[in-house]
Amino acid sequence: MPRRIQRIPGEITRAVSDVVKNKRVTKAEYAQRLSICDTCPLLMKRSGLCRSCGCVMRVKAALPSMECPMGKWSTSES
Repeated sequence: MPRRIQRIPGEITRAVSDVVKNKRVTKAEYAQRLSICDTCPLLMKRSGLCRSCGCVMRVKAALPSMECPMGKWSTSES
């Protein structure tokens, strides 16, 4: 099984936890994460989906427990 598929259950659990607890990164960190994604060749600009992980980056970038699958930004303490 591809490694990225193996990560999905854990990512979903952490993302749901962030949403339920209403946890978000700061506006500045969110903007920084999105600017990094905007320069990434793996971002499908029209849909906002990442070709590496399949996530909607406008959502994923807002959640502190999420990280870029390419290591361009990491989890946050926000």
